[in-house]
Amino acid sequence: MAIQFDPWHYPRGELVEELFRWFGTGVVRRVAMFAPRRKGKTWFLIRDLAPACIRRRYIPVYASLWRVPDAPHIPVLEGINAANTLLDNRRVPWKKYLSQLQTVALNAGVISATWTPGPVDPVAASTAELAELQSALAKLVERAPEGKVVLMIDEAQHMVTHPKFSAFTHSLRTALDTLEASGATNLHTLFTGSSRTNLARLLNDPGAPFYQSVEQLELPDLDQDYTDFVVSQLKRLGGIKSIGKLNCWEAFDTVGRSPFYMELVIRSLMLRQTQNIDDAAQASLEVMAKSPALSSRWRGLRALDQVIYVSVCQSEPIYSEEALAKWTATLNRSVTKTHVQNAVRRLQKLSLVSRSARGQYQNEDPELLAWAKMQAN
Repeated sequence: MAIQFDPWHYPRGELVEELFRWFGTGVVRRVAMFAPRRKGKTWFLIRDLAPACIRRRYIPVYASLWRVPDAPHIPVLEGINAANTLLDNRRVPWKKYLSQLQTVALNAGVISATWTPGPVDPVAASTAELAELQSALAKLVERAPEGKVVLMIDEAQHMVTHPKFSAFTHSLRTALDTLEASGATNLHTLFTGSSRTNLARLLNDPGAPFYQSVEQLELPDLDQDYTDFVVSQLKRLGGIKSIGKLNCWEAFDTVGRSPFYMELVIRSLMLRQTQNIDDAAQASLEVMAKSPALSSRWRGLRALDQVIYVSVCQSEPIYSEEALAKWTATLNRSVTKTHVQNAVRRLQKLSLVSRSARGQYQNEDPELLAWAKMQAN
């Protein structure tokens, strides 16, 4: 079955094959994939993994928890119900179903582009909704060919951002455990997340809802094969032959190796807004600089949190006497190690920084860092 999506989408077939190799071992039921925002997680699920599922006779189910951030159980329940409705057809309309998944993903992307993580008015799943979730998933596994289902939950870390989501999270774990224990060996779950900190709360902390039940990996950055693909498409679809492979790779690096911002570069070139890829990359950065969502996220930070965030991202010492003295002078107030510790905790809670296994802090939002650097210049 050939499903045509965006001709500019670079297929990540090797990663698809790796995931199905894991699933085929018989010992991996659940996988969690981390990547920062704007790195292409969602399009990998919709444009690569979902069609591959269908080719292998799996039913792909997609749910973005940021589509209804105040009630994350709703997207999951709706996704499962949509798949059950699909199977009501004698002749399954796969192309229409994949287009429907893409529409859901696009709508979720519009919401996430303007929404700052953190529920505004969280709603707990009702007893009836939890019961429906378990029965609907069981029904889907029973009806799917050989019980082959891949449940894709985008931004899964959101399940642990409020206590009211706990019943849903534990109910989902119970539903999956029950089905797997009853012999549903072809039921697989793929969680994606853009927060290492909250993914760890979901997967790694003792007592976490999915503690020690999920294999974890990071979505790798696209490499130079991607920009070579872009060059070939510029020639084939736009007749643009003046852009070299190295120049395209450098432009991709300029926009933070983000497929989202690279699409803006491609748009500028194809619409003849510029014929210079370096100018197109700068124009893409200007779009980022004018982003109201990024501006809002930055303004929501305290002055100390802002300087600590930038220092962490640049691997600078944050507890040294020199750093404390610099920030005391810059902010015109006394800054102590306790103040820095509190700032780091706030940044972790906002999923802006995380702590690695080696105890080092790292950036979780490259887009925000790039925006902050542009404002400082």
